Amino acid sequence: MRIMFLTYADLSVSGAESTHVGEIYKSLKKKGHQVSLICRKTTKNLNHAHPFPFVNLPFLSLLTKTLESFTMNRLVRKLSSDSDVIYKRHDMRGFFTDSGYESGLPLVLEVNGAAELEKMFIESSEKIIRKTRETDVKSVKKADAVVVVSGGLKKYYIKNGVAEDKIHVVQNGFNPELFRPMDKSHCRKKLGLENRPTVLFVGDIKPWHGIEYAVKAVRQVKEEIGDVNLVVVGGKKDSLVGLSKMSKNLGIQDNIRLFGRVPYEQIPIFINSADLCLAPFIKQRNLEVGFSAIKLFEYAGCGKPIITTRLPCIQEIFDHMKNIYMVSPEDVDGLSEATTKMLSNSSLAEKLSKNILKMSKEYTWDKTADRIIPILNSVVE
Repeated sequence: MRIMFLTYADLSVSGAESTHVGEIYKSLKKKGHQVSLICRKTTKNLNHAHPFPFVNLPFLSLLTKTLESFTMNRLVRKLSSDSDVIYKRHDMRGFFTDSGYESGLPLVLEVNGAAELEKMFIESSEKIIRKTRETDVKSVKKADAVVVVSGGLKKYYIKNGVAEDKIHVVQNGFNPELFRPMDKSHCRKKLGLENRPTVLFVGDIKPWHGIEYAVKAVRQVKEEIGDVNLVVVGGKKDSLVGLSKMSKNLGIQDNIRLFGRVPYEQIPIFINSADLCLAPFIKQRNLEVGFSAIKLFEYAGCGKPIITTRLPCIQEIFDHMKNIYMVSPEDVDGLSEATTKMLSNSSLAEKLSKNILKMSKEYTWDKTADRIIPILNSVVE
């Protein structure tokens, strides 16, 4: 199959978005398909990628959008004659929402979250939020098929009038060549980390990630078991400054290690340096539509015990006390108690570690591609 992969992602920046796009692209190619990738910026390890120009200057925003739109549409037209289908990562930024629909090719739209609910974190105007929802749903309705990452997201779009039979739930995945069990002591030595109980958070530190609950829980864990490290990997400078201030106010600045963004290839080393990995998601945005957190699969691929929050999208995949430990969202006491229990109970940690590693084999990026390919075939046929 000849697939045109359309995304607004900047693949030169490390993060969940660039990881997802790059890994799906490579897995589709590995399966024998011809894939042409159109994106904002690319990296040298992605062949057949076609970047279009992007200028991040607010005072030239209209000119930028016009240039982007012109170049994107020109690339789509150029590649259409050598493509059977478009696989597009849904994005509400700039002109991109409507890109690809005028190509004459069948289009499968991948949706990773409800734009309306994310807009609520930065916008209070009901009019703007309603307009965001209407634009989002209109775009999703135009697609020939839709790939969503959770059952909650599927229900959200059905509620907003999208036909149920064209929405397919496909979870994210991880790269098992990168994310695999490694020697903990060796990883700590390589990173310069102290040899003491260590819990880890990896992520971009979005408002819905709940990292502040992990920081508050660490203070209570420290009171229970003494020395403990919380290692935070990811996040922009302003987010890290906020976490640093919080840890100082709580008197645990010596127990928090903030590494910021690191090269993607180093993340498995950080994960394997930990005794325990955290994903303390909050209710807002996550309770209704959910997500498919790449970090959970990467933690799992390294065979690490995980504490996360009890949300429907997580319960779709994982089982409490069988392969993961779940606590109530936004519950500092519950998170603290679970962390203390897992760090103190090696048999429980080992059980969850063994089971999560076993189940992770069903959630590699190749498995994700295997689930996407029949959907692409269905709209081509």
